[in-house]
Amino acid sequence: MQIAARVISVLLGVIAFGIMARYLGQEGFGWFTTTMAFLNFFGIFADFGLSLVAIQLMSEKGYDPEKSFQNIFTFRLMTGIFFLGVAPLIALFFPYPIEIKIGIAITTSSILFSSLIQMYTVVYQVHLNMLIPVIADIIGRVITIAGIMYGVLLNKGFFFILAVIAVNNLVQVIMLHWYSGHYTRVRLACDWQLWKDIFKRSWPIGLSIIFNIIYLKADSVFLSFWRPQTEVGIYGAAYNVIQVLTAVPFLFIGLALGSYTASWSQGDMPRFKAHVQKSFDFLILGAAPLIVGTLFLARPIMVMIAGPSFEQSGDILKILILAVGAVFLSVLFGSLINVINKQRIMLIGYIAGAMIGVTGYILTIPIYSYWGAAWVTVLSECSILLFAFLIFYKKTRIAISLFLSGKALLASLAMALFLFFFHGHIIFAIVLAGGIYACALILLGGISKNDLILFFKRPSAE
Repeated sequence: MQIAARVISVLLGVIAFGIMARYLGQEGFGWFTTTMAFLNFFGIFADFGLSLVAIQLMSEKGYDPEKSFQNIFTFRLMTGIFFLGVAPLIALFFPYPIEIKIGIAITTSSILFSSLIQMYTVVYQVHLNMLIPVIADIIGRVITIAGIMYGVLLNKGFFFILAVIAVNNLVQVIMLHWYSGHYTRVRLACDWQLWKDIFKRSWPIGLSIIFNIIYLKADSVFLSFWRPQTEVGIYGAAYNVIQVLTAVPFLFIGLALGSYTASWSQGDMPRFKAHVQKSFDFLILGAAPLIVGTLFLARPIMVMIAGPSFEQSGDILKILILAVGAVFLSVLFGSLINVINKQRIMLIGYIAGAMIGVTGYILTIPIYSYWGAAWVTVLSECSILLFAFLIFYKKTRIAISLFLSGKALLASLAMALFLFFFHGHIIFAIVLAGGIYACALILLGGISKNDLILFFKRPSAE
């Protein structure tokens, strides 16, 4: 049910993105990309790893889940107001067009609402019920599409679209707050002793996320410094598709994180290992066809979504899809690093990734524009994945089986063979390619009847 709802949410998000990209054009979408990339830096400072800490404290024995959430929620609200409050002031000193500076001021509230959505979502993650957040997301996206279409029909302009996105996030906050009362009371709280524990846990995660976001979002920011906004728009369109695709591993890991934490804290290594292996297999099964399919269909996908003016974004997408494969697995091992309390060591990896990213962007973007940004992003993501896996393996000595990965690769090759010879409509190509991948995977024994039963079986309370 949650995956079906997420598919609907993703499709609605793609529709909203397509309408917005066609309306704003390359330069206008460049403004949008720069605005969001700039504010995401401040949003990460406001987060500082508090979402992950909330899941940990609410899943571990010895902590009152409700009290822990109330204190972390208060902490997050205060940091959000502070860091996002200063963002529009700092933007005044950047060499941006006036449209972007005004856009940053308008969008600040949207990012604050988004940070609250993340906090409320923690409640549902801990109770393994992500259906409510996904439904709220769907309703919000419907509001976004309706608002954007209204703005396009009446030619309301760039600022109106940013305001629509803020309203979408506000609606989601209200819905999540209303239903969260079934699980916990949401109110402000300040227990200084607990705040010390929260900060002690969050600072290595927070710094890791900050360095993480540096190499994830610095590409768009550096592009906005040295290249025209039209080029930022072309790159941002491809990156927007990447953000949609990477929502899948974050959704999955968000659901599984409580199980990792519980089995690890209880010392149940066989159960912990089983959770890790199944998670790895699930993510590989999803990443393999995404990568192979995008390598063949990137250009027609971008034209279908964003219009002919963004056809070149398809070539950027072919490069960035390689980073998506790394993200699928780095999200898994990065989260496991937090579970086994090796955040401080992993911080070194994130610092190294940020240094590789920033250095690469500075050296390549002025000369190679978005091509340099895309390849450096891939390099940074792969380095983070390698570092996270090595730390995880050194601590746990859990060897990951690649048996199912090989079958996913063979099934993807069968799909690639079909796409190489198929020249029909893009929609038929996607549907038929997905069907061929699924059939090949079943024939190869990659998915069994028992796996399907387990997948659709409602989990029992533990």
